[in-house]
Amino acid sequence: MDTAKIFKLSDSHTALSNVFIRIKDKRTPCGNYFFRLDKLDCVSLADNSGLTPLIEVAGGYVEPSVTYEQFMSFLFQVFDDVSKGDNSIRVYELMVDEETVRDVPPRTRKTITPQ
Repeated sequence: MDTAKIFKLSDSHTALSNVFIRIKDKRTPCGNYFFRLDKLDCVSLADNSGLTPLIEVAGGYVEPSVTYEQFMSFLFQVFDDVSKGDNSIRVYELMVDEETVRDVPPRTRKTITPQ
């Protein structure tokens, strides 16, 4: 069973410092972010519903309007591409628009049924 993927980076610090992430929200300029991948400290869940990622970059926090799963899928695609390439400068863009933002009810939503 394939449960883990190992990404081999020849010189991980150099490789990651040449990689930039751009999150572009077409719906609002407040959702645009640009950072170097080696400055990414942590990705966690932003709220109890478990849908939105909270991204810690160089001590600051950003909360893009995509789902946690969408962001992690994008991030693993970036890692996969970086592990196969050279140390050239690269910019990866995650586009946020009406098609990428989905309205999904929280997984931990409490419902009270009348008795």
